[in-house]
Order: sequence, then C-alpha cells, then structure tokens
Amino acid sequence: MGEEDDISTLIERIACLGRLQEHLLWEAAKAMALDRRSPPGRRFAHMVEAGAMLDAAILLVGAAKPGRAIASIAIRGRNWTCIIESRPTTGGKTTGGKTGRICQAAHVDLAAAVLMALLSSLLDRPQPSDSAVLPRTQREFEHHDI
Repeated sequence: MGEEDDISTLIERIACLGRLQEHLLWEAAKAMALDRRSPPGRRFAHMVEAGAMLDAAILLVGAAKPGRAIASIAIRGRNWTCIIESRPTTGGKTTGGKTGRICQAAHVDLAAAVLMALLSSLLDRPQPSDSAVLPRTQREFEHHDI
C-alpha cells in the first residue's frame, strides 16, 4: 500500500470515530514525517500527552510542507467543518495573496475535522467531504442513535 492509500485509510478511520484518538494523531504526524526531536515535534508530543488534540492537530497544519492554513471553521448542526488552504510556493517561497487548493472535511469532533481536512490536502486527489467518506452503517447510526 502506498503513502496515498495510507493517508486515505487514515482519513476513513478518523471519519468512523466519534472523537479523534491519540494514536491517530501520531499516525498523521508519522505520515507527515514530523521529527519528534525537532521543536515542533516536541511541542506536538507534549500537546498529545496533555490531551490537547485540537492544539496538536492545528500544530500539524502549521508544520505541513508546503505551507497550509486553516481558511475556515464552522459548525452546522452537529458537524464541524474545516477548510484547509494549501499555500502555493514558488522557488521555496510562499506566494503573496494567491490561494492554493482548498480541502474540506466535516466531523462531529472539531480536532478530527481539522486533521481530516489536513490529511485530505496531502493527497493528490482530496477525499470527498461530508458524509460520503463515512461507511453507510455509520451514516445510518448517526440518524438513529438513542
């Protein structure tokens, strides 16, 4: 299985959970080649160990190469939607006001929505947003939970 498949599978695994779990953040950091000994890697480790999942996910957005930024976060009903914008680069420098590719993800957990949008931005072809990424049984359960 290639890197793209690993990232796609990770997105699907996050989508199936009600809340982002620590080990999935570590898998995302590994997929992004975040060095745990680097200053961002150490900050990430401290955040995850402290249970600051949203802060850790946002740190990964800032650590992504080429650069990415959170363009929007909103809540609709029970789902958070996060939009990540890839910052285009020219010769290693971020271009001024030009926007790059936009990737979006929705999840009931904000940290999970941020991480899914980030991971989708790493793919050549972004994952579909909204419930299309969720298995059919998960979508049905969401509508019939007791």
